Amino acid sequence: MADFDFYVDVESSLGAKLGSGPLQSVSRWRYVARMDRAGTINFDVAATDPQAAHVANRNVVRAYALLNGTWQEVGAGVIDTIETVPGTDGRISYSVSGLDLMRELSYRSVHDLEIGEDFILGTLHSAALTEISAYAPAG
Repeated sequence: MADFDFYVDVESSLGAKLGSGPLQSVSRWRYVARMDRAGTINFDVAATDPQAAHVANRNVVRAYALLNGTWQEVGAGVIDTIETVPGTDGRISYSVSGLDLMRELSYRSVHDLEIGEDFILGTLHSAALTEISAYAPAG
């Protein structure tokens, strides 16, 4: 398995970068994408990291790796769980996990929206989008 240069940024749930830079002591990053549900993120960071105070529930983390000479996002997710892990050397680290950004699709509900009046013929795609857009936030 090849080693990659990578870094992890922490953002607020509104997308503003937190801290003075990326986490400096991430020792492991894992991102699992799924097609049928939200994927998962998991990483380890030293508790003494200067940016560790920003590792908090509901914050967003984005990992970037240097691939073919270009920094590319290799996963992002929402922090759900932070576990304190004591090391054999006496150092404390955090094991952080959560779901990827697909989970944000579950934040807004259209409640009992029914699309179309004719269940045999269905409805046009454009008509369905018009009905759904009434529930979208402004902007």
